[in-house]
Amino acid sequence: MLRGYAGAVEPGTPTETPVAEATVGEPQVALVPPRRGGKRRWIIAGSIAGAVLIAAGVGSGVWQWNEQAAAGRAYDEAVTAALAAIDERNASAVKADDARAHALELVTQSAGVVEAADPSLLAAAETRDQLIAAVETLSSEAELSTDDAGALVLPEAAVLVAATDYGLARSAKNAVAGSTGSTGGSSDLEDAQQRPANREALREATGALQATVKELDAETQAFESQQRDIAAGADAVARATTAVVASAHEHGAAIEVPELASQESRDRFATAVSALAAGVTVELSDDAAAGSATATDSGDEAASSVMLTAAALLTEYRDAHAALIASHEEGVRARDPANIEPTYIQGVLVVNKTYPLPSWYGNGLTAETLAAFGQMQAAAAEAGHSLTITSGFRSYATQASLYNGLAAQVGQAAADRDTARPGHSEHQSGLTFDLNCICEGFGHQADGQWVAANAHRFGFIVRYPQGKEHITGYIWEPWHLRYLGVDVATAVFESGLSLEEYLGITSRYAN
Repeated sequence: MLRGYAGAVEPGTPTETPVAEATVGEPQVALVPPRRGGKRRWIIAGSIAGAVLIAAGVGSGVWQWNEQAAAGRAYDEAVTAALAAIDERNASAVKADDARAHALELVTQSAGVVEAADPSLLAAAETRDQLIAAVETLSSEAELSTDDAGALVLPEAAVLVAATDYGLARSAKNAVAGSTGSTGGSSDLEDAQQRPANREALREATGALQATVKELDAETQAFESQQRDIAAGADAVARATTAVVASAHEHGAAIEVPELASQESRDRFATAVSALAAGVTVELSDDAAAGSATATDSGDEAASSVMLTAAALLTEYRDAHAALIASHEEGVRARDPANIEPTYIQGVLVVNKTYPLPSWYGNGLTAETLAAFGQMQAAAAEAGHSLTITSGFRSYATQASLYNGLAAQVGQAAADRDTARPGHSEHQSGLTFDLNCICEGFGHQADGQWVAANAHRFGFIVRYPQGKEHITGYIWEPWHLRYLGVDVATAVFESGLSLEEYLGITSRYAN
């Protein structure tokens, strides 16, 4: 191997410039040949550096492209969610409007039920009040109001929203695919917002859409909540109506049919009561029972059917009862013989359950009775008491209406204890009146006690004394005075007997 080169060269390798071998003692000079391959090395190094720079640039571009794509996908998903939320919100709004319309129909129909439900013909009058309260609640849930004419009206319909209200279009090409500059192929979407072009704009638009979805979802929930409330309100109205019908049936079944009513009126009333026995029922689906908004239609339709049925049943029951009472009154008038005369025993006009008056008898309180009352009233005032006539003369027809109305409420047996049948009332005689408070409490008040102790001095007696119901046929009525004249009244008072006992007569209806 040759020496004197910066590098080693294999033997036999030609060189351009030979180098003489140094001799001993001569200074050695190394001749450096030119470097071969240097330029190539610089080219390779430059290539590598360029490749690194290109790779770095490409990687950065790929990352930015991925970020842009991800932002685009998020935006597309937000658009899809917003469009779905719009549809769901609008569908709920339409259902809420329908529910309010059903509620209006139901509330309107309830007026017929309330009008037909006569409290005096119900076993529990409070069921009618409960129905009215349920109807008022339903009206409130449905946001019903009244116009200037007093008619119920619906609130304004819910406003439906459109995709374009939020700068969206339903064209997949325009709103989802995001082809910049595309009109989506639909003229009505020309003003719709185009898909944002850069990443930051996409992210901002996505956030806005997500907020919009939350707002739309909140509105949907509000509409669905109102649907559930209306469905529950309709159910409550239906159930309250059922309770009214059941109460009417209970009362109707307990009524003692007046003895003189025609068979036709009896049959009609019996049929009406039997119809009430079937009553009305409320059958709700499981969804309605759970308060689902989807059950609103079926629940309101069921309630509407109940209302219509109940109104018809109660109306016929009321009318059939009125016909029954009218028939009985006609029978009473037919049985009133023209030759009946007032009954006098020991010079005293007797009117009780045994001895009736003819229907034509009487035309007001007698002058003698009024004069005696005036004297008693003045004496009571001097003693510090105040007396007024609460109820005086009653005609045969007035007593018939009073008695029949009470009998319809409490039954004939109970009515016979509290008031007289037509023709058997002392009020028809013109010799009887009620004082101050028509209540037992009057007998315990100072005014009532004064009357009990002094009425005979002016010709009056307390007609139905305490503890004499089994004899007189009536409960104690400390307010009920009968004029007999001073002599007879004083004799009865001092005897401690009732008028029946004093005269030795009975007081019982023949049937």
